[in-house]
Amino acid sequence: MKNPYIENIKYFTSTKDALHYVGGIPEVTSHTLKSLKAQGLQPYHTLLDVGAGCFRMHTVIDYLNQGHYFAIEGNSSLVNQGLDYLKEKGVDKVPIYTVNQDFEIGLLEEPYFDFVLISGVVCHMTDDEIEHMFSKLFQFTAHHTKVIVTFIDNNTVDKNFRGTPYTHLKTFLPDEYESTLISYYHPRGLKMMMITRTINSA
Repeated sequence: MKNPYIENIKYFTSTKDALHYVGGIPEVTSHTLKSLKAQGLQPYHTLLDVGAGCFRMHTVIDYLNQGHYFAIEGNSSLVNQGLDYLKEKGVDKVPIYTVNQDFEIGLLEEPYFDFVLISGVVCHMTDDEIEHMFSKLFQFTAHHTKVIVTFIDNNTVDKNFRGTPYTHLKTFLPDEYESTLISYYHPRGLKMMMITRTINSA
């Protein structure tokens, strides 16, 4: 299921253009890392960044041990600019990534991830696309996996963003998963939720 938002984007020729397109607000990456660490993220954990864009989460990549940051992104131009962006930021750790528009996470050849980050993604997706993403993602979660999702908690709809209220977003979760809101600051008001398997799930 290809996302039109991904299919129709232009080719990027600079990291500045790529960051502007994905909404690369500088302080967001530090606030994201702070929230992840508050939920127990350690350098030895593995993390999957869904819709990684141009690797704007450079502080997360730098925090994790080499080989522990994984990413999936649908646009190769963003990824190419992102590799240059990491060099600009002085990050010498190399992300493990795949370019794929259909959430084929298995291409990363990792059985599961300790953390999954879905930042600034669902606000560009339809309900069907969110459901499809979760159906692919939950094949690669273990009992201890923490899935962290940012979202717009209202019904806003414009050409660039779509609100998906928390009460609605929870309806996409299978019965064996539960969610909670967690502390997070975003200058545009996005909120953050954490999804985990229930204690009694098989």
